[in-house]
Amino acid sequence: MKPVIDHSGRAITPAVVGARRAALVGAAWIAALVGLSSSAAAQSSQPVPDQIHIEARGEAEITTQSVPANARTRALDRAFAAALGRVLDDLVAADARQQYQRELTARVIRRARRYVRSFRVLEEGEQGGRLRVRIAASVDVAALRPVLTEIGITAVSGRAVAPMPVTESGSSRGGRRPAVAVFIRANYDGEVQYNYGASGRDGGVFGQSFLRLLDQHGYQVAAAAGVAADPEPQALLPLSDRAAVELARHVGAGGAFIVDFTAEPEGLIRATRFVGATGRAAIRVLDAASQDGELIAQIRASSAGFAETIAAAFGAAADDTALQLVANVAVAVDEYWPPQVSVGDDAMTIEIRGYRDWSSVAALLQHLAATRGIRRVWPVELGSRGVALAVESDLDQRRLLSVIRRAQMPASQRMVVRKTGQRELEVEVRGP
Repeated sequence: MKPVIDHSGRAITPAVVGARRAALVGAAWIAALVGLSSSAAAQSSQPVPDQIHIEARGEAEITTQSVPANARTRALDRAFAAALGRVLDDLVAADARQQYQRELTARVIRRARRYVRSFRVLEEGEQGGRLRVRIAASVDVAALRPVLTEIGITAVSGRAVAPMPVTESGSSRGGRRPAVAVFIRANYDGEVQYNYGASGRDGGVFGQSFLRLLDQHGYQVAAAAGVAADPEPQALLPLSDRAAVELARHVGAGGAFIVDFTAEPEGLIRATRFVGATGRAAIRVLDAASQDGELIAQIRASSAGFAETIAAAFGAAADDTALQLVANVAVAVDEYWPPQVSVGDDAMTIEIRGYRDWSSVAALLQHLAATRGIRRVWPVELGSRGVALAVESDLDQRRLLSVIRRAQMPASQRMVVRKTGQRELEVEVRGP
């Protein structure tokens, strides 16, 4: 069965579930996509602000046992809950929302009012015995962050990192990662751009972001601009599977990424100087080296952005949609074509043992990546016995030991750090 992921990024076939076995899947993508392994990745995503301004609706029944004021309170509480739900959709990856649904509901959604710093009612009225309100709320993300961390979710650069189940690695089905050809159609409110074909350029801001993210993850992209092709303007995707596979083989690529992106304006955001835009994208990934162009993954993603100009709003929506699309497709693709990761002679190795879930590893990764003097940190081994991180830095071993000891761990966990070799350290995570 082919792996297919729906618009929320949730795998809906067993094939993608099997991707969790891959030794470097989750860790490498956490490093590449949320800025834990390189400054370039960090520059590609927007930092999470301390406040998020958002509109939401709520309603409540006006019963004979209550008064309108009570119904208004209930309607506002439901609007607050809806606002927090939308914020969580942005901050928390789809698989983490599903895994921690009970904790998020109990600790965030049901206590939504405590995370709303301010609000104003934009509309209010009665209809059919129900009171309806529409609000503009300012959600206190700074207060939300520690709660997400305690639950086990680490929010980074506008997108949360879901804790990654750790198991012994399995073998990949597709072998060593080949060069890939990427065929992008990007529609910016009627202005369509391609990155292939006789007049192909780079696909605009979405194409630039998408290709940059692939490059940061270590994909070699075979140039498709100028390659003769007949785009299919009315089709869901710009090329058929057969045409994409043939073109990929023509440019010497072993994989084909067929990508469609659409950006639409949403108009002026009420009571602000900003205009909004939405973006949605779909992708099919094919093994062009297989006889029939085997389908590896099919993904959908959507997002929104705002800025002072519509062009900049399109850019914001395009950047975030590309980030979501690449992050979601990574699980299936990296299991099929695992990344080639090595440790250089000048890198130090940190072995982490004793952790109960991925939040401990993610906390240490974030701390190291944010430390001055550390150029790069990335996972090189992932298994049931532990995780190994490689660190390139200007710090000697003694100073690196000190840096690790200052890392803030989730909940009441603590670390014991020790030297195990000239360039090796060991971290044991203790506590609940």
